[in-house]
Amino acid sequence: VLYATVIGGSSTEYLTSIRADATGNLYIIGSTISANFPATTQFVPTNPIGGFIAKLNPTGTALVYATQLGSRIIPLALDIDSTGAVYLAGQANAFDLPTTLGVLRPAPIANADPSLYVGFVAKVNPSGAKLDLATYYGLDAKAVEALSIRPNGNIMVLANGNIAVLNATLSQQISSTSSGMTQAALNFDGTGNLYVSGVLSATGVLGVRKYSPDGQTLLLDVPLEYLPVANNVHLPFFAATSPLRVAVTSAGRMYISGRPAASNFPTRNASQTCLANIAPPNGSAGVAIADGSFGSTGDAAVPDNALMIVGPDGKTLHSTYLTTLLAQTTVSPTNGEVYAVGTQVLFTSPRTAWAGLVRFNPNTIPADRVSPGCLVHSATFNIVPASPGTIMTVFGSHLGPAAGAVFTLDASGKFPFTLGGASVTVDGKPSAMWYAADTQINFIMPWSTRTDGALVPVCVTFDSATQCLQASTTILSPGAYPGVSGSAVLNQDYTLNTPADGIGKPAKRNESVQVFMTGGGPLERTPVDGTLSNDPVVNRTKATVTAIQSSSGTGCGFLGCFAKDVTSGDVSNVDVQFAGAAPGLVSGALQVNLKIPFDMPYGPNQLFIVYFQPAGTTKLYTANVYVSVGP
Repeated sequence: VLYATVIGGSSTEYLTSIRADATGNLYIIGSTISANFPATTQFVPTNPIGGFIAKLNPTGTALVYATQLGSRIIPLALDIDSTGAVYLAGQANAFDLPTTLGVLRPAPIANADPSLYVGFVAKVNPSGAKLDLATYYGLDAKAVEALSIRPNGNIMVLANGNIAVLNATLSQQISSTSSGMTQAALNFDGTGNLYVSGVLSATGVLGVRKYSPDGQTLLLDVPLEYLPVANNVHLPFFAATSPLRVAVTSAGRMYISGRPAASNFPTRNASQTCLANIAPPNGSAGVAIADGSFGSTGDAAVPDNALMIVGPDGKTLHSTYLTTLLAQTTVSPTNGEVYAVGTQVLFTSPRTAWAGLVRFNPNTIPADRVSPGCLVHSATFNIVPASPGTIMTVFGSHLGPAAGAVFTLDASGKFPFTLGGASVTVDGKPSAMWYAADTQINFIMPWSTRTDGALVPVCVTFDSATQCLQASTTILSPGAYPGVSGSAVLNQDYTLNTPADGIGKPAKRNESVQVFMTGGGPLERTPVDGTLSNDPVVNRTKATVTAIQSSSGTGCGFLGCFAKDVTSGDVSNVDVQFAGAAPGLVSGALQVNLKIPFDMPYGPNQLFIVYFQPAGTTKLYTANVYVSVGP
């Protein structure tokens, strides 16, 4: 720490941006509500509080100046020219900006509502004592979000998604190009190419667009989304409700961080697995939390964070979950490394956190090798503790053959333990393989997996390399597979259970349905790993299995699902006729036979909650099952 100091008055100051010039002077902008803010200049003397700009000397020992801009002038961005003059941008009240002659929009807005704010651009001279230039700019009620002085002296601004170039005297707009973005920010590489990051207006997902140095030619589009799916719905990598942090190196490599919008963020060469592996005790990970992102819950909710490193050609080089929340990312002009403010929550008891600096070396990128990213339940895709016999899925990169490999039974009728050159071990024990591809592996947890909650290593080996992630353990983790509509269910006559849509048909009252699941825990007779469940005597689960019904999920509240009979209002028990190994399928596939109650409402996706109670315990594990019921 070279110095640490405090700037402000007796009340509160808010910092919006900070920059340093070539000699180490520090410039900060923000706003204050302190009547005794240490100002040397007031551009609007009758309003001693509000927006400010301050300059601190290189040793941090004195304020060179501190200028108050006005109570209703909000600076958001700044840049410094070679003379020490500062260009500012932000938002100002339609009456209050002390504009100057000859600029683009010098006059206040006639008959404007007193609450109206308009974007502005201004120049403060090197002494800080005079406003050399000031103009309103952009649409009413829209701020100028970013600003940069270009090498030729022109001023580039970003306002309401438009990239505009103004001359140095703010008297002329040279060009204006729509970026199709909102909530945007600017970055530049070493050749002056412009990078705009923000929310893509057309899809609502976050993205980065690269433009030529004049801001007029689109060179690269990097939407941070999965491929479009049905009805043109775009699935985002990052939650648009939290800021996207972007830093661009001189060579055009993009460091992009934010909060993942889903529990299966697409990792590549990940240096950290998903936060499921460090979930708090008695908590859950990879679950939806406030503000549209995912994270961990326990004594408090903690959002997941993620980092992507994207090359100048738009291809992802590295993508990983990150326990550290990054803010104020920047590239050092001295060593070219990426720095950020970081905050990380530690899942200790009691929970703690740290805040500090994080540094990335652009010359160090994790190698393109086997990289397991996230372990999930193969039926629900939820991040849950692993249990014996549960079919699980690992997402990641370079996990298996690019073309994908599907199991075939060996001469003894067993599933393979190596598939397409890929293999998985759990706590050192080999796992039977279901599917292996570059980004996904499906395997069956060994039946001897421990159940005491301890962490165990889940290791993926491919292409002569092994990488492990840690997974917590439990006795069982039930979940139903998704079907064509609702859950994977067969009717009593072995037809698919669906609404009356021509693919299958609904179940009838008083008839049985077969629900296919996994994660039911130990069976009465422990199977051999990788074998099929062909025993003529059906092998039941050791857990006590019960079920209740709900008309359409309306029995689910904050504390869980309380299903009730829709005619009597009483809790309705459903007849569970069988729960155990699914005949003819791999040992680990679970079949639960339910009898549709005589009074079950008609309709698609009728909700059943199936409870599993391990032997000798009072704890209940639940799984939701959706069945179509019709006349």
